[in-house]
Amino acid sequence: MSEVSSFTDPAQRLRSFPLVFVDDLALPALAAPDRDHLTRALRYAIGDQLNVGDGRGTWRPAAIAGADGELVCGDPVEAVPPVTRLVMAFAPTKRVKPEGLVQKLTELGVDDIVILRTDRSIVTYDAARAERLLRKLSVTVREACLQSRQPFRPALHGVMSVSDFVNHWPHARLCDPAGEPLMQQECPVNRPLSVAVGPEGGWSDLERGLAPLCGLPGRVLRAETAVLAGGVALAALRESLSDGK
Repeated sequence: MSEVSSFTDPAQRLRSFPLVFVDDLALPALAAPDRDHLTRALRYAIGDQLNVGDGRGTWRPAAIAGADGELVCGDPVEAVPPVTRLVMAFAPTKRVKPEGLVQKLTELGVDDIVILRTDRSIVTYDAARAERLLRKLSVTVREACLQSRQPFRPALHGVMSVSDFVNHWPHARLCDPAGEPLMQQECPVNRPLSVAVGPEGGWSDLERGLAPLCGLPGRVLRAETAVLAGGVALAALRESLSDGK
């Protein structure tokens, strides 16, 4: 019979095994895509350890108990304390599929991922295409959380204009080479850390006036590079705030 291994350090347990999201932590059941990913892609078998979570920071240890992915669960149910939310918005480009960027932002621990429509966007979405995009990206997020053991599942937003983004996150900054370095700017207290990256052609004059500008490491970055640099900078800022620096 499968048993759940005990760990004295919950954080170590969470880092050590894949995290799968379930609808009910009291009676968890693997969704078919997660079961297939564990048993086929990761070659998980009966007795192998994992964790199950609700995507909102609460999780518990578990193990594979049957050939069809049945689970046996252990205790206690753990809750990861909430932290400063990270918000990353970007305008998709023709060269790079948004799935890859969303995957990396999820791995970095970004909490809200926003798809933008800008004045100079080349890639555009009507309502039907936007719905299909978000549905596809939700799969990317789920798989990336499983792989990187992220207890908080990012929320996907969009497709929205820059003005709507700034209205929703009023402390947002727009990444631009003319801005002061993000890491040197004062962060809002008890507010999400929110930045946006524009398209290949940059922001229009109107968009540049909607929010403060911030610079990223390096010089003039490709749009897709700026997205990843922004995600790393946000993660570093959150860690520095958590450390009280």
